[in-house]
Amino acid sequence: YDLALAIDPSYGPSYNNRGNAYRGLHDHERAIADYDSAIRLAPKNASNYFNRGVTYGLLGDWESAVRDYGLAIAREPLYSDAYYNRGGAFGNLGDFQAAIDDLTIVVTIQPDRAEACHSRALAYLKLGNEALALIDLDTAIGLDQGLVVAYGDRGAAHIRLGDFDKAVADLDRAIELNPAFLEGYVNRGVAAYGLGDYESALADYS
Repeated sequence: YDLALAIDPSYGPSYNNRGNAYRGLHDHERAIADYDSAIRLAPKNASNYFNRGVTYGLLGDWESAVRDYGLAIAREPLYSDAYYNRGGAFGNLGDFQAAIDDLTIVVTIQPDRAEACHSRALAYLKLGNEALALIDLDTAIGLDQGLVVAYGDRGAAHIRLGDFDKAVADLDRAIELNPAFLEGYVNRGVAAYGLGDYESALADYS
């Protein structure tokens, strides 16, 4: 990319692509500088803003990430990944309703996107709406039966509702899929304790 820019420093895609390379090397400041250049040269290109938003997110600058995803969406209104990432950024800012709004758009555009259903479920759980969270978790698992975190989070939701048998079943499945899933053991121990099965609870905590 350096050679390409030496030949034609006005070629915007080279800045965007070099920014991606810098980001892959965790050199986020240089990546942002290159995305800035790409945006100056091609202000209507949604992916330039999206990539800069991703990089701001990696830096924990969620406000800037939200802004850039919004700029990407303004240029490409059906940019599903931008809505998805902005939903995650809103979640990191504690604005869970805004996260739900964005993730609902993702699910509308891509109804088969399991991770969007899962992410929206997490936002519902943050707002204390276990019923809607369970609907989304059921959908996510139906779309991707290997989505370990969805089983884990559905198990956690069942614990919050006091439905410990269902929690254990979900957490069993999560651990079966990923025996290294630490949160699964912890929550299964909680569910076992709720059922009065103290030996199983101790085994999971141990």
